[in-house]
Amino acid sequence: MSGRVANEMVARLSVIRALWFAVHNDPTKSVDDLAREFYFAVGEALEGRPASAITLTKIDRARLMAHSEE
Repeated sequence: MSGRVANEMVARLSVIRALWFAVHNDPTKSVDDLAREFYFAVGEALEGRPASAITLTKIDRARLMAHSEE
């Protein structure tokens, strides 16, 4: 596997990880409330979109960005 492909995979998994933490650590909404949007956001991440470009309406973008910087 080339270094470029490996780096892209790591970046995509990093966004998915940040989404996971943003959904599971939201103090105002349950996982059930955010599950549908999470599913579609993961799809966008797998397509290669960065965290800042993922379409979100219910998931807190600030929380996502904070987890993506960890």
